[in-house]
Parts: sequence; structure tokens; C-alpha cells
Amino acid sequence: MDTELGRLRLLAAASDLLTTASDPGEALGELAALFVPAMADWAVVDVIVGPDLATRKAVVHRDPSLAPPGRFELDLPRLPATSASSLVTALREGTVVTEQLDSQVTPDCDLHREQLELFRTLGASCALVVPLLSRRSPIGALTLVRIDGPEFGDEEIALVEGVARRTALAVDNSRLYAHQIDTALAFQRSLLPALPQPDHLQLASRYVPAREGAALGGDWYDAFTGPDGQTFLVIGDVVGHDQHATAHMSELRNLLRGCAWHAPPSPAAVLERLNQAVCGLQLPVVASVMCARLQPVGSEYRLEWASAGHLPPLLVEPGGPARLLSGHSGVLLGVTTDRQADDNHVVVSPGSKLVLYTDGLVEHRGDLAVGLERLEAFGTECASEPLERFCDQMLQRLSLAHDDDIAVLAVQFSDSADRS
Repeated sequence: MDTELGRLRLLAAASDLLTTASDPGEALGELAALFVPAMADWAVVDVIVGPDLATRKAVVHRDPSLAPPGRFELDLPRLPATSASSLVTALREGTVVTEQLDSQVTPDCDLHREQLELFRTLGASCALVVPLLSRRSPIGALTLVRIDGPEFGDEEIALVEGVARRTALAVDNSRLYAHQIDTALAFQRSLLPALPQPDHLQLASRYVPAREGAALGGDWYDAFTGPDGQTFLVIGDVVGHDQHATAHMSELRNLLRGCAWHAPPSPAAVLERLNQAVCGLQLPVVASVMCARLQPVGSEYRLEWASAGHLPPLLVEPGGPARLLSGHSGVLLGVTTDRQADDNHVVVSPGSKLVLYTDGLVEHRGDLAVGLERLEAFGTECASEPLERFCDQMLQRLSLAHDDDIAVLAVQFSDSADRS
């Protein structure tokens, strides 16, 4: 590269690549194009994909007809421990290698043979192989090749090293972040229970982490059979969106199960005991929680619920519009030791659906009222859908912002014939 202006343009293009790539990993595939034809006649990016394994990510030539996409990209032979190959040296040792290509060189391994074959096919007089160095080790290598040009100078090598290092760090950061997200989500899901499936009920659940953050939050659900054989349903949302909220969510779930195991286990009594435990133990928790209890009564069902500042449940009945169940709602858990909530109850017809949810499902540009209206409209329109499909469609159509965690617990009440 002959001019300082050319170097600045290349650096600017590299910055644009790293800031605009939707997936930093894909930036590796576009890295070679930055240097052709500005500094090389053709370029290659090879990426490590596993222990002793690498793949040729991209080959870019100044004449695109000589290296069309897909022609040379392939999985490479296994990396040997040592080799005279400049590519092996860069990938194994993280060392920059410049070389004059000699057609008489004899390959000492399959990977070396593959590298030399590419040089012969596309032509090469000299090459510069620069490792893509992350914090820990090389994640790949960038090879720049000139067919009849001079060797690469010190300033050119320093420029390529700088761009390669920035690209590798960006990709490494992306991989680390993705790993953190996966780990956090796995931890979150491990805290969510397996659902019981009583003979007279079908239960389904969904949990979706927020798009932003570390995928940890305080939204949760639970379902279990109480000491009298009745089914309890719980939905809750701990204030906060971090590992502390997740830890407190786990504490609340376990405390609530213990509170529900002592008579009389009405939903309001469960929430009262839970709040007393939270306040008495001085747990730094503020949360909305809804607790419901289901009981078959003849051909119908009795639904009893209590709410500590949580959103109203949605009841979807076969013959009528879906509706949010009104009733007394107490204050959030952990705010005061005063009485939290009163029991509400309603008789539910066979074939109905009940949906408990957290606010991430219905927040619509900060307007809960609009989101709740959309939830009712959806329930009315999709009342006849099977429960699992109903839940999937609900998430697809209602969770537009996805700026918050979403937890959903849904129940389908069987008809009398199914229970006989």
C-alpha cells in the first residue's frame, strides 16, 4: 500500500466492518476482501473450529471469476503439531510469517499440501500469514498473497497485524458474550419446574428471556399438587433483571411451595405466609405473585386465586369472548407486613383455557392497557386452538418489544367425558 491515505481508508473500512456486521463471526469471512486489491492479489481467511480442526472461511481474488464463492472454501486437513507450513505456524504458535514461494517446496503434512496447492492454483510469489489472535490463542489466520509483487514491508505487516488483532478480539468478545448468554439461560431454565399433568388438566408453559442483558431475570412460574390433591398454579415477577433477581426468584418459589403445604392452603393464605416469611427473614425481595388453586366440582371447575400486585389472569371460554378476571389484588410481596390479598373465585366451564403471564407479554410501548386489550382479543380469536399452539401463537403475536422476560403458564380444562 503506497500512501498514508490508502492506509487510513483501509482502517476505516475495517472499523465499518466490525461495527456493522450483524454477526462478528461473519466479519471473518469479509476480512479478506478488505485487502484485495489494496494490498494483495488474493487473500484467504482460515478459522479454527475445534481441537486440531480448521476450515477455510473465505478466498477473495482481484479477479472474482478465479475464486467464486464456494469454490475453495472447505474443511482443512487436521492441524499437525508441527510443520514447515506458514499456516500451521500461524495457527499453532500465533506467529506472523512472511515467505517467498518456491515451487520446489515439498509438503510435510496434508494441511501443508492443501496450502501449497492453493498457492499453485491461484498463483503466488510471496505471502504474508497473520494469526487472528484473541486474548487466549489464535482463532484463525489471514493470508495475503501477491502474484508478482514485492515482499510485504514492515509498515504493511504492522497494519495487517493491527486489523487482524482487532477483528479477532471482536469475534472473541462475541463468542464470550454468546457463551455467557447460553450459560445464563441454561441456569434460568434449570430453575423452572417440570409441570404436573393431572388427569383433568393439560398444562403448558413458556419462558422467553429478554433480548438485552445477560438473559437473567426474575420471571417465573410453578405448578404442583397440594396436600389435598388440588392443583396449584403460580406466576411471579421479581423486581430486577440480573442474577440477584434470579436467585430471589428461586427462593420465593421454594418458600411458596412450603407455605402451600400447610392447611388451610387457600391462595390468599399461601401469599400471606409467603409475605410474612419474606419480611420476617428480611429478604431483599419485591415481587408480584399470583397463586391459583383448581378443583373439579361436578362437570365444572372451581378456580380460586389471589394476587399480590400481579396482572389479572385471562380466562378463555369456548362459547364466549376471552376476558380478564377482575378481583381484589393486594400489594407487592416484600413491601409491607399488612394483609396481602383476598381470595377470588369463579366457576370455569369444561373446555376453557386459563392463562397466567408476566408483564413482558403485554407491555406495548409502555402501555399495559393496550397490551391487555390485545391479549383479550387474541384469546377470543384463538379460543379453539390446541393449548400448545395457542401458547406459541400468543408469544409470536403479542411479545413485540421483547424488552423484558416473559413467563406464561396456561391450562386447558378437560370436559366431563375426558374425566370419566
